[in-house]
Amino acid sequence: MSFSDITLYTTSDILVREGEILENVPFINRHDVVKHIIEERIKSRFPDISDPVSEISDPSVFKDAGIFLNLALILRENSSRKDDIFAVRAEFYQRMFEKEILRAFDSLKFDTEKNEGVEIVR
Repeated sequence: MSFSDITLYTTSDILVREGEILENVPFINRHDVVKHIIEERIKSRFPDISDPVSEISDPSVFKDAGIFLNLALILRENSSRKDDIFAVRAEFYQRMFEKEILRAFDSLKFDTEKNEGVEIVR
């Protein structure tokens, strides 16, 4: 399944992590924005591949990174002060996103890798 077709996470995945703090927040799923940000990170990380996003063989490696980024965005949007619970948790999830996206990059495989190498025909 391609990256553009996959749903990285659901609203329930978000609520499992921070359901209590997000109880009164009306819209907590920013999936499209998160996917766009991750796509841009992928493109900047792999500039030598012409279309790295479409070449990803298992896009689900970005699930946790997506959840963390979504939480960071939502919590930041709902913060009213730099030291309120939303701001503190947003910073925590932003750091978690940065760690998790690096882990995902390390485990990332591209479909183009299947065609590399030398084939010996006898």
